[in-house]
Amino acid sequence: MANFTLSGFLLMGFSTNAELEILLASVFLVIYLVSLTGNILIITATSMDNSLHSAMYFFLKHLSFLDLCYISVTLPRYIYNSFMKNGYISLGECIVQCFVFILCGFAELSMLTVMSYDRYVAICLPLRYEIIMDVSKCVHSLLGVWISAVISGAMHTAATFSIHFCGSHVIHQFFCDIPQLLKLSCSNEYMNEVGISYFLALMACLCVIFIGLSYTKIFSTVLRMPSAEGRAKAFSTCLPHLSVVILFISTSVFEFLKPPSDSPSALDILLTIMYTVVPPTFNPMMYSLRNQAMKAALRKGFFAMPELEFVHASLFLVLYVVSMAGNILIISAISMDNSLHSPMYFFLKHLSFLDLCYISVTVPRAIYNSFMHNGYVSLWECIVQCFVFILCGFAELSMLTVMSYDRYVAICLPLRYEIIMDVSKCVHSVLGVWTSGVISGAMHTAATFSIHFCGSHVIHQFFCDIPQLLKLSCSNEYMNEVSISGFMAPVSFICVTFIGLSYTKIFFTVLRMPSAEGRAKAFSTCLPHLSVVILFISTSVFEFLKPPSDSPSALDILLIVMYTVVPPTFNPMMYSLRNQAIKTSLRKGVQRRKTYLFC
Repeated sequence: MANFTLSGFLLMGFSTNAELEILLASVFLVIYLVSLTGNILIITATSMDNSLHSAMYFFLKHLSFLDLCYISVTLPRYIYNSFMKNGYISLGECIVQCFVFILCGFAELSMLTVMSYDRYVAICLPLRYEIIMDVSKCVHSLLGVWISAVISGAMHTAATFSIHFCGSHVIHQFFCDIPQLLKLSCSNEYMNEVGISYFLALMACLCVIFIGLSYTKIFSTVLRMPSAEGRAKAFSTCLPHLSVVILFISTSVFEFLKPPSDSPSALDILLTIMYTVVPPTFNPMMYSLRNQAMKAALRKGFFAMPELEFVHASLFLVLYVVSMAGNILIISAISMDNSLHSPMYFFLKHLSFLDLCYISVTVPRAIYNSFMHNGYVSLWECIVQCFVFILCGFAELSMLTVMSYDRYVAICLPLRYEIIMDVSKCVHSVLGVWTSGVISGAMHTAATFSIHFCGSHVIHQFFCDIPQLLKLSCSNEYMNEVSISGFMAPVSFICVTFIGLSYTKIFFTVLRMPSAEGRAKAFSTCLPHLSVVILFISTSVFEFLKPPSDSPSALDILLIVMYTVVPPTFNPMMYSLRNQAIKTSLRKGVQRRKTYLFC
């Protein structure tokens, strides 16, 4: 990482290994996008659905906004630092980060306390609920949350940065963490900050006690209800909030009660992630999975609200344009730069072309349907969409398997690389990829459309998804399709196992290299591909291993988007950010373009 002056600090992140840091940053980028999507969905649903204009969802909307701020104050900076290989952060940026982080953390605890009181009034005093939790009380509660948080953040930040810092100015964390900053103080000047911490810890303890007492009273009231339906309804509104409370408080308590250490261990890093990243990411899932009203609103948002559908289509349009631009740039760079005419980049070019086809078979039609307010798709269009989607998906997995073998030969058998991976082998491999994709697509599509469809012919998805189509079958005719899926699943598993074994062998070989430069070069060619593999396989596995449901939830939609839209959009970024040859080729292309324009 780059050097820095005494006007700032050096954030060490999670690892001194630049390649591992990039891999972690890629994972956090996916997590950050999931968190953003989930919280924005909740904010949008609670704002646009009139049935959710109540005190409970008013507070939930602001909790989601807090979660957005809470995760955005740390993760984007870490991701940027990792990709840029520069951990420097200026003093001013560090002050702002500390202030906003403490503000959001204390505001979140205060908001959870207010929400527990709201649930207490709703369940224990239902006849007086609308009188007690009126608009004025809700607004005043919200103002109290933000004012207490601003005061807390200002006190902590002022006390922390009033001390003098000595030593290396190195922070062993991925953000400006106050406990790490206090270790850099010259003497016992940090006692003011410790005093403020004790005071705010007392306030936090009072909030936790209040939440505990509220839920004790709630549970005793619910368990005395004579109606099982009434108890179920009460629990359905309380359990999501209680889950969020437990997740946030437990992770924070573990972090702040652990013994201090001079150098952070893996446990320290894990605990920091648990209370900074996990709550904002999983809070939306807890509310959307457990709260029936929220699930219904999100379903309406995806399928029955034209205004929100227009927002989704606009977002998809941006992602589609980014994906098209990135993949076309990679294809152009590899085709026009002679230095990239090697097997690795030959396969990468075809992977980018597959990504173009993969995203183009679903997203453009979804965008068109949304803008035209018309979800109709003909039978033949549906058949073609299913065939090409399965073709591209299976071909992409096959291509990633071939590329892992290419990296294995290049690193583990370098002297035989040109002999093994000759032009003939490369061409035959690509032909095999496309042939397997065509066979898989034909088998799946033929089995799916050989059945008879009954019912409403309504597909709860933004494209012709085979699992959704099978739900429309008249009887058990879909067993042929299930049999084919049962055959293709082991084939896919073999591909994943082959990739895993290839990379196990690669890592063993790389770690035995005596030269640090050689290890760095080997990792720079492998990690972009490994990141792409993890992104594609993990999102696909999540989708196909989740329990089936009669009607899709927000989580179902999110998972579909994660494995159909995210990989083709981010694959080009991973290769262009980490691969020096690709970056150099793209820069040369830009320079040639400038020379052509201005000469």
